[in-house]
Amino acid sequence: MRDKLIRHGPLILALILAVFCAGVLMIYVEPMEDVFLDLSLMSLEDGMDPIPEEPDTKGWTVYTQEGSTRTELTPNGLGGYTGLELGQTFYFSRVMEEDLDSPTLQLGTTERQFSVWLDDTLIYTDCPDLDNRIGYVQLPMSEWLREDPITISLPTDYRGKTLTVAQSFPEWTETGSVTAWPASVRLYCGYAYESGLISETFRTALLAAVAFALTVSLLAAFVRNRDWSILCLAVVAFLWMGQKLAGTSYYFRYFAVNSNSLNAVIPLVSSLALLGYLTLQGGTRRKLLCIPVGAFALSVIANAMVLGVYATAPLEPFQGAALILYLPPWFAFISLTVLLVMGTIWWRKENRFYRIFIPLAFAGIAVSWVTQIFLESAGFVWQQITANLRNYQIHYVYTHTLSGVTIAALIAAVVEAVRAELDRRTEQHLMQQRQELTMSSYENLRRQHEEVIMLRHDMLRHYHTSPRYGRRRKADGLSRRADRSKSENPPHRRERK
Repeated sequence: MRDKLIRHGPLILALILAVFCAGVLMIYVEPMEDVFLDLSLMSLEDGMDPIPEEPDTKGWTVYTQEGSTRTELTPNGLGGYTGLELGQTFYFSRVMEEDLDSPTLQLGTTERQFSVWLDDTLIYTDCPDLDNRIGYVQLPMSEWLREDPITISLPTDYRGKTLTVAQSFPEWTETGSVTAWPASVRLYCGYAYESGLISETFRTALLAAVAFALTVSLLAAFVRNRDWSILCLAVVAFLWMGQKLAGTSYYFRYFAVNSNSLNAVIPLVSSLALLGYLTLQGGTRRKLLCIPVGAFALSVIANAMVLGVYATAPLEPFQGAALILYLPPWFAFISLTVLLVMGTIWWRKENRFYRIFIPLAFAGIAVSWVTQIFLESAGFVWQQITANLRNYQIHYVYTHTLSGVTIAALIAAVVEAVRAELDRRTEQHLMQQRQELTMSSYENLRRQHEEVIMLRHDMLRHYHTSPRYGRRRKADGLSRRADRSKSENPPHRRERK
């Protein structure tokens, strides 16, 4: 026992230190309390219901200004303002009375451009070459769509000062109505905002590291065993890592690429790899699954091509584009349904993997839907399902069904891998015992052979020694007889006769 502790002591100490450091680093996974104030003029309830007809202006004044002449705009009751001309820059301002540590201002962007003042001091502008004075700036619309909000750090003495935002307005409109919609404005606590970025970065890095290690391990197992199902699992792990990296809020800071196409294609390819793994784990009738899975693969390829075309060139959508974009989830859902049915009917007693996977899959699907109903509500879930089916979509149903199946597949894969490793170790132990028995038998035969050789050697020596010993005994007997006769008839007795 002492020798084992001495031999494994450094490893045990390293594990203890790793667990302790991991526990300390997990503090950064949870961000600080996110304190922010929504100062937007227009707020939407659940993204669907507009604000009341007489909304709270939250201290904002919306107007146009030419030089020192200010003209206030008229609210339309829906969060918009009328009374300006096309291409005219408008302003909205308020006195900042909120008290936050490290105040950070955030503006919604899209294709609009802004200039921001605190009192009369310019603190931000998208067009530094213009005359950036209140009442003189003429901001054009942006030539591209910005998805990231504008983040501006306010000075610590911002309280009591007037925040003024100048926003550009389009020079033309398709509907003919001229209505200004002020951008969304939020005031953040800078510490909480930075803490959120730190926690998101650490969480993403942790998950990506785990996925990368899993991918490398699966690739090593594929190289060792040449099992194509293991390669499918490696693809799933790698795509999951890519999806986590592409889904971060700071992705655009490092890659000037729109991640919408990646976020749409990566889950489909990952689902295809997962279905391929489940198909390869099937029994003798798994070839029947090649039809729905193959159709799903073709739809994924077509979907990726369409998204790639529209991501590189702003073309008019053709008639079949919507159908191509809607087909992959349908084919995936059909393939998954067929796989579960075939796994239940055919491979319940035939395949060891599916004996574990099928019960876990149905349990995972049930838990996934129960969790969704618990977090939202049964009415909301039913509304989403009916809305999807009404629009000829199955994405909502398929996504929440696939989550339970994915967890079941991972658990079944781990159980199967552990069982295979235990079988391998058992077989190795039996082979080692057989080798030990063989070596023991060989040693017994060798010792018997040596004993036989020694007996043969002794017998040969005995056979060779016995004749000489007999002749020697005869000679010794003759000599003793001669001596006896001499002693019985001495020479003087013979002379006397």
